Amino acid sequence: MLNKINIIDCTLRDGGYYNNWQFDLRLAKKYLILMNKINIKFVEIGFRTLKKNSSKGIFAHSDLKTLNLLKVPKKINIGVMVNASEFISSPENNIKICKKFFPNNYLKKIKFIRFACHIDEVFELKDVFKWFEKKGLTVFVNIMQISELELKKIQNICKVLNKTKIKALYLADSLGSLLPKQTKKIFLKFKKYSTKELGIHAHNNLKLAFKNSQIATKNGCKWVDCTIMGMGRGPGNTLTEEFFKKIVKVKSSNKLILNFIKKDFYKLKKKYQWGTNNFYKFAANHKIHPTYVQKMLSDKRYSTKDYKVILQNLQKQDTRKFNPLKIITEKNSYNLSPSGKWSPKYFLKDKKVLILGSGASVKKRKSEITKFIKKNNLIVMALNTNKHIPENEINFRVVCHPNRIISDSFFYKDIKTNLITPFSMMDRNLRKLLFANNKTIFDYGFKISPNKKLLIKENYCQFNLPLAIVYSISVCLSGNVSKIFLAGFDGYKNNDPEKDDSFIFFKNLDKKIKNKLSFLTKSNYIKN
Repeated sequence: MLNKINIIDCTLRDGGYYNNWQFDLRLAKKYLILMNKINIKFVEIGFRTLKKNSSKGIFAHSDLKTLNLLKVPKKINIGVMVNASEFISSPENNIKICKKFFPNNYLKKIKFIRFACHIDEVFELKDVFKWFEKKGLTVFVNIMQISELELKKIQNICKVLNKTKIKALYLADSLGSLLPKQTKKIFLKFKKYSTKELGIHAHNNLKLAFKNSQIATKNGCKWVDCTIMGMGRGPGNTLTEEFFKKIVKVKSSNKLILNFIKKDFYKLKKKYQWGTNNFYKFAANHKIHPTYVQKMLSDKRYSTKDYKVILQNLQKQDTRKFNPLKIITEKNSYNLSPSGKWSPKYFLKDKKVLILGSGASVKKRKSEITKFIKKNNLIVMALNTNKHIPENEINFRVVCHPNRIISDSFFYKDIKTNLITPFSMMDRNLRKLLFANNKTIFDYGFKISPNKKLLIKENYCQFNLPLAIVYSISVCLSGNVSKIFLAGFDGYKNNDPEKDDSFIFFKNLDKKIKNKLSFLTKSNYIKN
């Protein structure tokens, strides 16, 4: 069967969404040995991200050093994936980027490259495809969200790619919403208009990843993506072991895969708990990108009873594409001229403020923190939906990230605590979610800026990300408070996939600002 169907196993690439691409090198080597033994000839080892991010693991960058350490078996073709959006968002020329991130000594180590593209991004990368083709690499193009494509777009994309020398056109069911009948219909359409080989990257929201892959192979598909135990973003992908058992049907290979799972992979599954559930099914049925669900489930601030309400709120938005910054700029106008109607200095000058994060340390030290508040006559600001301290002890709720406003609107409906938020800069629909009629809004502005340097003005602040902690500290500094206490900013471990931008913010804080801060609970952001 492998003579007719080509498999790309992308376990280390897609599975990295759960462990931040921090696979152990010993495990990666064992995995490659397994791939060689079961005769999988194409392995997507990771992303080749064009963005510098020290918090992500080695398989997010897949640099030359990593490739040299892997000792890839000769029969295996190693490849990497690149997000087309990283090319398009870069101010640099496409070819200049290619030369910078893919020098000749790097190109010698890989055999193929795959571009993850939304439909309109393909047209902007024709020169990039050609450059890699000339370098002798096999080029794959992965079109995302195929469930949303109209016939005219299918025709246009095929027309463009037919003129290239790409090896195959991959179709990705990014939302995991396709039923087998729909999969068949889509592949027959592409088969009609495309001269390229076709591939499928299925998601398992509805437990149909294998079935959709199988249907695709019966209707013109020559390439199938698989991952060990289905490890991949959200609910995961077509399981390598299932595809081998039901399609390839080589008993010796099945045994090798299962032994590898038992010895080396089951513990990862137990730790990260990927796979489908009712929340992913809901997301698929309502065209919600699975990353929203993955982020929701991994967020320790939410309990099971919150999930349904959050998903119902997301259902009202266009959440087919997971792109927080797109929501910010289009829905929230934080990229426009900054404005705010409230100046904190008339309220906070020379006051002492406690900012409450959502870390478990607040719950553990609830009694001590409450006593500290009363003893020191503190003004208390709670970020987002922190519920560990009684609401009557909190003076302000602070919220600025539009995604949090959307997902937490059920919370703001029920509370009357005053809010500090960039209210006048928000989209009208976003304002409604804060239920401003039953509380006072203190409107301190916030501007999204490409500059990572924090800028604080009398009635607004400026930073590159709408982080609640950055925003609340800015409010305090604008108000010229005498002291800022923090509790519940536990931080993440170094190998945690959710290690966030707050870590970078605290690390780069000006020394004068750091001197005003005092942590009441243990934190990985700043040593106590």
